[in-house]
Amino acid sequence: MSGIAFKSTPCGRNSFYRRHASAVVDADHHMTIGATRHGDSVQVCLSDNMMQSYMNFTAEQARAVAAELMACADALQGRA
Repeated sequence: MSGIAFKSTPCGRNSFYRRHASAVVDADHHMTIGATRHGDSVQVCLSDNMMQSYMNFTAEQARAVAAELMACADALQGRA
């Protein structure tokens, strides 16, 4: 699998998101990540042709998930 390039989408005042980015993970999967304007959560969505899965995190939880993802990536590359 090659790298994933996220594309940020500008968010206006009336947008649901404060920040929003999306990426094609592979031929069948699409991922979006956004900081919601109301509710103060980070929303992650993974979708394919038939399903969508949403997860909402607080800022603290999102940082913990990101740190664990980085630790796992480092372990795969022999850095941990």
